Amino acid sequence: MGFKKLVGAVVTFLALSIFLLGDVNAAAISVKCTVTGASRSSVSVVGTGLSGNNYVIVGSGGRGYKSGIKTAGTTGVLVFNFDSNPAAIAAGATPIPATFIKNLRVEGFIRKAVTHRWIAAIAANCTAK
Repeated sequence: MGFKKLVGAVVTFLALSIFLLGDVNAAAISVKCTVTGASRSSVSVVGTGLSGNNYVIVGSGGRGYKSGIKTAGTTGVLVFNFDSNPAAIAAGATPIPATFIKNLRVEGFIRKAVTHRWIAAIAANCTAK
């Protein structure tokens, strides 16, 4: 009886591991960022293959900012915008300082809202205007 329980536990563990790894591997992330002198920083993070509630952290030069939580719909696509422009912030972008982006480089991280599990990450070079 003990052997059957052990085998059952191992099979359950493996099935759950494969399910969770499949979810992680299905997610993809892209980051686009723009710097306009010292007057504006803008970052857009797009996640695909997502499910449930997620949030994004963007980082540059040792500083980071966290978005609000968004729920992935049936398409599995979520877009998170960060900006220092007041009009973009009024339209829903997460506020960041105009000088947020350092060395024209940004990192983006998608995480699960409840567990804070890391889903996807990428670093991107920014465009200077």
